[in-house]
Amino acid sequence: MIRIVDSSFVGLGVIKNVLSTTRLEEINGENTLDFTTILDNKMASLITDNAIFEVDGQYFDIAYLKKSANTDNTFTIDVEAEHVSYRLNNPTYNMPYFAGTGLPSSILGEILDETPFSVGTLGFSTSVTYSAQEAKSRRQLVMEFVAYLGGEVNFNNFVVDIVVHRGSTEVTSIIKDRNIKIVEKTLNKRQKDKDGNNLVSYSCTPIYLPGDSYELGDNVVLRQPELGLNEQLRVVRLTTNPYDEMDTSLVFSNYINDLASSLFRIETSSLVKGKTYYGARISPEYGFESIRSDLMARTVMNADTFQMQVGDGLGNWLPKIYFDPATGLYIFDGTLSADTIEALKAEIDIVISNTVIVNNLTAQKGYIAELTVDEIDTSDMVIRYLLPSTDPLRLAPIGYWRGHDQYIEFFDAQIPDPLNVDEIQVTGRTGAPLYWVDAESIGTGITETENDFPVMRFVYNGPDGIGFVKLSLLHRYDSGTGNYNPLIELGAGTGVGENGKAEIEKKSDGLYITYVATGAGTLSAGTEVVFSLTDDGSTGGGGSSDPATINVNLNKTLALTDANTVQKVDSISSVTITVPPNASVAFPIDTEIAVIRYGEGNVSIAKGSGVTVNSPGTNLQLYGQYTTATLKKIGTDEWLLVGALKA
Repeated sequence: MIRIVDSSFVGLGVIKNVLSTTRLEEINGENTLDFTTILDNKMASLITDNAIFEVDGQYFDIAYLKKSANTDNTFTIDVEAEHVSYRLNNPTYNMPYFAGTGLPSSILGEILDETPFSVGTLGFSTSVTYSAQEAKSRRQLVMEFVAYLGGEVNFNNFVVDIVVHRGSTEVTSIIKDRNIKIVEKTLNKRQKDKDGNNLVSYSCTPIYLPGDSYELGDNVVLRQPELGLNEQLRVVRLTTNPYDEMDTSLVFSNYINDLASSLFRIETSSLVKGKTYYGARISPEYGFESIRSDLMARTVMNADTFQMQVGDGLGNWLPKIYFDPATGLYIFDGTLSADTIEALKAEIDIVISNTVIVNNLTAQKGYIAELTVDEIDTSDMVIRYLLPSTDPLRLAPIGYWRGHDQYIEFFDAQIPDPLNVDEIQVTGRTGAPLYWVDAESIGTGITETENDFPVMRFVYNGPDGIGFVKLSLLHRYDSGTGNYNPLIELGAGTGVGENGKAEIEKKSDGLYITYVATGAGTLSAGTEVVFSLTDDGSTGGGGSSDPATINVNLNKTLALTDANTVQKVDSISSVTITVPPNASVAFPIDTEIAVIRYGEGNVSIAKGSGVTVNSPGTNLQLYGQYTTATLKKIGTDEWLLVGALKA
């Protein structure tokens, strides 16, 4: 029975004069309700453009309707409705990109955030990393995340469950022409299931016997002794008539519609522990982007551009700090605010041709058409020192930036012990102590002439008492190429060498992301983890992107350029791929190389001198055409080979 409900899901009426109706649901697929009914005055008032229907406790929104006048002077209405889970396709919920690491329940909660949907039961509990690096609807994200986990989704109205297996895992025996009739059989020899069998599906109508019932996802065995038919299948589609439980059709199959997940997988590893990828993406249009989640700030870096931009929250951007490669200058577009501007190393104050050269300049407010300085410091440590002792800002942390030479440095300054605060006198460019001109000019006028009014500030944390540098933007000289490379340095580290720090550098041959391990995880302290993006693809640990595909049709020995690639072997003849010893080709540990047997010829993996290749059953041949296997380096001369293999 189909009920009509209002937006609060309170019943309004029941549809009785139904001419036809179909309730269809697929595993990880379509979930719809279609019907045709007599259109009388009551139905015309209830079935509106925003009507909601309820069948067996599940709600459906109207997606399409057609009203018709018939030759017998009757009126009918055709309705196509979608399950309320399709509301996640509402463009207002779309996300420009998504990345998350943690328990699957936490990631699903982030995907459903700010929607009326909530997390239900999850059959997965291992921490994962999931990323979608392009704009998608929330429903797309949910379905792709389900495919990523290898699960099956169940939308119970506004509660989202992701389970390992829908329906019964116990196998039900069904016999052709005894309790089902096969209406249609589909065979797909282009694709295989996980066991290497051709994909097959059967559209059936059940012949109900006492005790028979079917649910979506049930495991079944289709038998026909006379024909030798004995196939293990599942109920992957269920079509019912809410008005006639005997009017049912089923689709049994050995596969479930799935989504390719390679484009939105990021391997969870040591680099991800530092959350290097959060809020960042790499695109062919902009290169490296680091974007604040509220779309109010973005940093863009590629071979031609380095910009720090201000956003309007809607995805529109204006550059505020950017580097001009043509002039080699950083350009600031906005208001410059500082309590002290230290201009030049000149020992005298002089004005020549409207150019002011000063050693120490103090100003509350100024309007400058053009300003040339060799260092800018935006901290307000001096002003905070002058605040009343009751002002909470006086001892509060300070976030500021300083620009000098090839650097723009962003500081995080905090007072180590607010109950025991140290003080220090401020010095000028030459290192001479600074003083307020007199009692009346405290906070406004500075001099190097000694008096009773020293310019003081508190001592903050960090090696120089001015805080820790958490982010640096610089233009570093590369002696190997003679070029200046744009670089971002991230984090203050642990205080031991470069441990705990990361950097992103755009070199002439690609983009390089480096993280120095702290020793808190599986990597030794000081170990560098490098991820590179070049014209040859991506290499290194800590993440994954689309690997380069290399076409192979002859025997070959793997080279360093084959690291983290896909070897597509397309040949009618046998091809052997040899893994060389580390002494010949020093692949990094954790290097992965995928091999696809695309052609008809056999594909074998051979071991170079001193090389060990461990595989199930010591098998080193790919199973058949269109099968894959992956080599992973786990030791100096030790590799793993996993995939579809044979002796």
